[in-house]
Amino acid sequence: MYDAAAAAEQQRLVSVLRHALVHAFVRSAGGRSVVGWLNEGLAEWLEEPAGAARDAAVERARRGAAGAPLRNRPSATMRS
Repeated sequence: MYDAAAAAEQQRLVSVLRHALVHAFVRSAGGRSVVGWLNEGLAEWLEEPAGAARDAAVERARRGAAGAPLRNRPSATMRS
């Protein structure tokens, strides 16, 4: 028997794990020099598989960032 609630919970777990793994990768690759908005943006973008859900997440993020030009956001250089 198909349990829709269990399937939805499993998909949410997969999304949370993807999000956390992206944070771990960004931290490993760039350390603390990666700005927070980029770190979180990548994690949110990649937590969903490619397709409609990811497109919707990108659109929500785009709308949330409207009116905030990149030049006004903190910047950092990647250090080795």
